Amino acid sequence: MDVENHRCKLDHKVNHHQCKGLVPVGYKFVPTDEELVLHYLVKKVFSKPLPPHVIQDIDAKELYSKPPANLDTNLSKKEYFFFINQTGYFGDESNPVRIVADGKGHWRSQGEETLKYNSNGVIITLKSTWTYYTGHPPYGKRTHWVMDEYQLQNTMKPGLQMKQWAIGRLKRGKQYDNCF
Repeated sequence: MDVENHRCKLDHKVNHHQCKGLVPVGYKFVPTDEELVLHYLVKKVFSKPLPPHVIQDIDAKELYSKPPANLDTNLSKKEYFFFINQTGYFGDESNPVRIVADGKGHWRSQGEETLKYNSNGVIITLKSTWTYYTGHPPYGKRTHWVMDEYQLQNTMKPGLQMKQWAIGRLKRGKQYDNCF
């Protein structure tokens, strides 16, 4: 355990907000799609223990209430991971556009959703990719924000409410200067 993580656990005077998402020195959290789903999302859905402070929860209503730059994230990282609590979110899942912050921006679906399979050929997750645009749809200016969203499918355990949680990978790419 590195000194900073040790300090965060032992010193009750430390602002624990500063300790969120810490991993040992020299390590980076760069999970594959499969690792995100099988080692994090499945455990979250089935209420199994997860490593503390690696992936934070965010309510879908909060996620879509503000532009990505205004989310409570560590903006120094190029990627940020979070569990999306979709309970009570009444967004239209089939709509390829998700309006943000009273129309000041929107997430636009990029291409087809991708089904991911386990080693037995069973569908386990649906992956969708979203790009953030400033302005009103169908227009707007493309930004450097991209989000991959993963949702478990009911093929894993029929009857269980799989759609309560999703996992998001928010990425900061290069800044776009022009509309596409």
